[in-house]
Amino acid sequence: MPTIKSLVKESRLNEALKALEKVVPDYLQNDVILQQSRLNGLEREENRGTISKENADIQRSRIRGAIMSIYDDAGIKEVEPEPVEETDEHSNNHTERDTGDGFGDQSEPIEIPTIEPFAESLIVPKGADNKTKILFLSANPVGQQNIAVEREAKLVKVESQGRDLNVVTCPHIDRRSMIDMVAFEQPQIVHFSGHGSNGGLALIDVETNRTASVSNEDLVRMFGLFKRTGVKCVVLCSCWSFNQAKSISELGIPVIGMLRKIGDEEAIQFSRDLYYLLVTNNPLDLIFELAKEKVTKASRDIPSLWYNGKRIA
Repeated sequence: MPTIKSLVKESRLNEALKALEKVVPDYLQNDVILQQSRLNGLEREENRGTISKENADIQRSRIRGAIMSIYDDAGIKEVEPEPVEETDEHSNNHTERDTGDGFGDQSEPIEIPTIEPFAESLIVPKGADNKTKILFLSANPVGQQNIAVEREAKLVKVESQGRDLNVVTCPHIDRRSMIDMVAFEQPQIVHFSGHGSNGGLALIDVETNRTASVSNEDLVRMFGLFKRTGVKCVVLCSCWSFNQAKSISELGIPVIGMLRKIGDEEAIQFSRDLYYLLVTNNPLDLIFELAKEKVTKASRDIPSLWYNGKRIA
């Protein structure tokens, strides 16, 4: 098994960063995320052919040096990274976004809705400043399987810098705080990352830090009010959230929800690609399809897009 140093030496920088993230202390986590963002941006430029090979080599060398600097600052002594598996096959070993206490237990078969024809195009919502404000809410209740929602929020926020996006993050969200944040921030998009089930979302109980379930009916009532504050799109990055997506979309709001369990890495990749593509001059429904196309083959059928109570993609 290669060490982090050997991964860097072999220019396997994505693997090196994933391994490094698991072993550095908290105060260096943002540095790792920043280098991952730089590497992702470089790879996108190379794919588009907008950077010369010479400049790409220079940028990659700088990222390599930054990784080794983080490695040295962390005082790592040739820690063996866990193997990074590159596969398109779905693995049940992934940390998934349903809960472990019965909330989210989908032992009964669920009928997956079919896609209905949709001839229109959905417009990407923007504010008065011509930017899209995203309120990125997350919850990781005590007693549930720990998931990487804060990492997801950091990656989306870092990659939004310098673009026509304004990402406001709010971790450890409870029901009252959700209402307050939407009322004060007045975002165009509300994103939730956390545990979910066919019957609701898992927010935080402020007294115990454990799960406070918010039902589909409660969510519809809340988002009916949120629509009046300017919310024009909702993203539910949690397991089994398509029922919530269907119900909320009946308010005339496009909503993204998950048709089954989704692992951490798949959820993070989908979120990053969705918001990266959001600033392109494409309709929202096409952006959704493009973001789905970029995740692993086994996960492409998990995200679903809903509008007016119908699954349109």
